Amino acid sequence: MSAPQIFVDANVLIAAAASDRGGSRFLLELSADHKVDLFTVRYALEEAARNVKNKLSQDVLTTYEKLLLDGAPAIVSLGGVKLSMHRVVSALVPHKDIPILLGAFASRCPYFVTLDQVDFLKNEKLTILPLPFAMLTPGDFLQKHYRKL
Repeated sequence: MSAPQIFVDANVLIAAAASDRGGSRFLLELSADHKVDLFTVRYALEEAARNVKNKLSQDVLTTYEKLLLDGAPAIVSLGGVKLSMHRVVSALVPHKDIPILLGAFASRCPYFVTLDQVDFLKNEKLTILPLPFAMLTPGDFLQKHYRKL
């Protein structure tokens, strides 16, 4: 049985580094154990690193870097994204979240894991799209799928 493929938002990476407990950290640990395959975009990695560096401690930045080395998320390219898809997505989420949502589509992962309630999880505009992935918090993903892992 292959590992579930999960696209993760920057906020999941930040939360994983900031706390040694919780669903975000556990997802990164599962990735390090090859029980899930994580995917993200370079933009999310850079956003997470910038926020950890500017808002948290050097120790958290070190933890962030170690988690990425251990979990080794695959980086999804946005090079093949069509302009028409970019236009659609830009009407649905704030500018800062466009690369994240495009990455979730481009990854072809069945799960998009985020902690962003406003722009993703409870964004009514996203209901107009036939999303090819389930959008979940780390905790929701783990509650539904951990026993299968």
